Amino acid sequence: MKPANQLRIMYIHGIGGSSNSSLEQTNHVPFLERHYTLHWINMQTGKTNVSKKNSVIWHGTRDPLFFLPLLLVFVGAVVCMCFDWRLLLCHIACVAMLAIFVGKRWLETCKQNAIFNALTSTVRLQETEVERFQPSAIVAYSWGGCVCAMLMAQGVY
Repeated sequence: MKPANQLRIMYIHGIGGSSNSSLEQTNHVPFLERHYTLHWINMQTGKTNVSKKNSVIWHGTRDPLFFLPLLLVFVGAVVCMCFDWRLLLCHIACVAMLAIFVGKRWLETCKQNAIFNALTSTVRLQETEVERFQPSAIVAYSWGGCVCAMLMAQGVY
């Protein structure tokens, strides 16, 4: 076993935090940095922050399953308004019936896809970091724990 000062620790943060904020707020960074070689990166994760490229909402809004039906409803409404307002009423009735019958399942599927895509994106990011840093141990929190479990399942760590 390596002496403590030679251990290489990698930290994988949770979905809501950046690596710096979540580690430093607990005051573990000074201790860990004094005794170990410590490495972490900001995975740009979040639930609803569109500016973070690995957030759930960022992946959700880029999923064709999410935006194409909405685009078709909008285009259909515009086309109907151009020809006859009665067509618009028919279009609204059809959209309402579709929403009642498949809306909840569609939305759940979109959410699941967004979470899966955000997770696989962060796993790919951390896979590169694990190969580069070669940690002795990984400390992970929440979302980072799932990322770490996926890395282990894939044989990366």
